[in-house]
Amino acid sequence: MIKDIFMIIELVQTNGPDDFEFPELKKRAKESSRASKTKHYKALSHGKEVAFVSLERWPEFNQMVVYEIFVPFSIRQQGVGTAVLNEIEHISAREGLADIRLRPSPLGTDITKAALIDWYKKRGYDCDTSVSDDLIKRI
Repeated sequence: MIKDIFMIIELVQTNGPDDFEFPELKKRAKESSRASKTKHYKALSHGKEVAFVSLERWPEFNQMVVYEIFVPFSIRQQGVGTAVLNEIEHISAREGLADIRLRPSPLGTDITKAALIDWYKKRGYDCDTSVSDDLIKRI
């Protein structure tokens, strides 16, 4: 598959793992934690599931917090993660949230934590000096 630089992503809130069809995404949704404010989404591209996303909105801190962006192994390195992150940033901006905060942690063995941090830094995220291991981007 060729990288689709114009990939359009839609985030659809889910009620639980059974809302997913793709087995790898269903498994990730089952394993992902959820707090009272945490929302889980399936990311769709052209109507097909391409990622699992876990977010929280913290309006009191004017932030969107990204807990997980999980792309199935079979479709990694094709621009899906970048497209999903771009959609999260657009949603945050539309909702008037000034920052996006995240703590990179690999969910597989195909990427190191350092490589994941570099991936986010290339997309405009910087180390948050006030919170160890967090990255933040002003929207």
